[in-house]
Order: sequence, then C-alpha cells, then structure tokens
Amino acid sequence: MRRERQNADMPGSQIDICIRDENWRQIPGPERFIRKIITAAQGLCETPEAFEMSIVLDSDLAVQALNRDFRGKDAPTNVLSFPGYDGAALLPGQPAPLGDIILAHETLTREAGAQGKSLEQHLAHLLIHGFLHLLGYTHENDSEARIMEAKERAIMQELGFPDPYIEEHEG
Repeated sequence: MRRERQNADMPGSQIDICIRDENWRQIPGPERFIRKIITAAQGLCETPEAFEMSIVLDSDLAVQALNRDFRGKDAPTNVLSFPGYDGAALLPGQPAPLGDIILAHETLTREAGAQGKSLEQHLAHLLIHGFLHLLGYTHENDSEARIMEAKERAIMQELGFPDPYIEEHEG
C-alpha cells in the first residue's frame, strides 16, 4: 500500500492518494494521472481555494464492505464519494475538507471492457464524477443529472477524452 500527499499543481490543496489494490498499477503513474484529472476538474469547477481530499484505489471487496456499511447495499460499486465539507465558514488559510473518493478496480475494469473504453478513460470519468459529488453535485432527478453530466462531459473534453455517456462500441 502506497500513499502520496504532495500536490504541486494545486497550491494550498492537498490530495492524499492511497493505492490499496496493486492492480491499479497497470495504469502508468496512477498518482500523476489522478492529479491531472483533479487539476482539470478543479479548473472547470467552482472549488474552495484550498482543499483536502483523499482518493483510495481499492478492490471490489473493500468497496462492497463500505457500500454495505454506509449505503445498505451489499454489492460492489464503481465509485463511492463521502463528502466532508458542508460549505461552513473556515478559519483563514484553512483548507476545506472536501472528503473521500474510493474506487473499485475489478468493477471499473469490467465496466470499461463492457463499454469499449480504456481503464484510464473510465477511471478519469469516475474520478470526475466522485469529485463533483464532493463539490455538492448530485443526480437525484433529471435536472440535477443533466447539470452534473454536462460538467463531466466538459471536463472529459478538456482532458481529451470522448463523451463518457456515449459508448465507443456504439454506431
């Protein structure tokens, strides 16, 4: 298990990246990749000037346990987001505690294959999706979903990835 905490691209912000499942190492430089995605998302979103968050790359088994314990769903899922900041006033210079994003390797790998996408493309999309949840975006109704999906599409386009809601093997 390896942790990385530096964040030169986002001064004042801190991302704790923990790789708990070594299968994530099939992505070259996963920490660098994650920082690139979050930096792009931050650039296209209204975010606190400084924030703290953690990203955990884990297994289906670990994510299933969290999904069961916190959402009452005893099954793995691709990404879980646990917001940690409600917009309350912070002390000057104090970073906003955005929260945690946890991703399940086997589920993402399986979904990427089924959708004809690379693991990197699918990971980028779900990191963005999780990050937006930490910022307060939701998809509880059609209107909220359209707003969140439009933001996801814009960030993915900025990164040079195709629309995440159109499967590559279609058409």
